[in-house]
Amino acid sequence: MCTKHYCHIVPPYILEALAKRGNSSCKKALNDSQRFLERRRTVLNNLMVREFEDGNGDRFIYDSQNKNEQRVALVRQEGDDPTQDETANKAYETSGFVRDYFKDTFGLDSIDGNGLDVISNIHYGQAYNNAFWDGDEMTYGDGDGEEFTNFASAIDVVAHELAHGVTQFLSNLEYQSQPGALNEHFSDVFGTIIKQKYLKQNISEADWLIGDSIVTEAFPGVALRS
Repeated sequence: MCTKHYCHIVPPYILEALAKRGNSSCKKALNDSQRFLERRRTVLNNLMVREFEDGNGDRFIYDSQNKNEQRVALVRQEGDDPTQDETANKAYETSGFVRDYFKDTFGLDSIDGNGLDVISNIHYGQAYNNAFWDGDEMTYGDGDGEEFTNFASAIDVVAHELAHGVTQFLSNLEYQSQPGALNEHFSDVFGTIIKQKYLKQNISEADWLIGDSIVTEAFPGVALRS
């Protein structure tokens, strides 16, 4: 059992700032995220807590086919050979790496400790500038190529968002005020630690940046944060 959460890698204030600079994709991402959250709230209006089915911690990769929908077309699942879609393969690889990190390091059976299947949705929306954890699965946009690139290809983004799931299931921190700040902090910590492990870096080689591989040269900074 758990309380539903909705967390995204690019904060609204960054999208708002980029939208004010004239980036229509960032403005659209803001609106799309708000509509998604409103739909979630409608569905959960009378169901604030839900029970999750036990799984085997298997990976399932769905292609949203540039629709604002989840689980549109299953393109790869646990044990399948690589597909022709490199984004699907990357989401499969990175989500598995994060899942295995929490198992090998903390003995967790998947994100919730009870074998929750790891579901990823790729190619969400049209040039969608964000990635989010919605309480039970991951969703990634492709980026607009102007400010952001493919979100599913960034190990720190994947680790950050899936760590929100770990926090949700293990401590259920409220996503507001000080608990919300701790929630984000834990995700940034795991994002950078898992990134270092994935890249086989030592402390001196690490850059401690979050989201540096998803921003373009036009983005006003070298990463989302550090």
